[in-house]
Amino acid sequence: MFPLVYKGQRLGLLQFNDYKKGRFKKKDLEIFQALADNLAMRLIQILNLDHCLED
Repeated sequence: MFPLVYKGQRLGLLQFNDYKKGRFKKKDLEIFQALADNLAMRLIQILNLDHCLED
């Protein structure tokens, strides 16, 4: 599981599952973490845009 965190704000978790042990290599985990970081940033942008549109 990879935390979705942006500037200390927890937004959720990104989880990848596979029943086969050793399926994900170190490089895969680094990519997944980068994906989680990017996703958290984009979620904040969407939430902020949605908030602006409501006002």
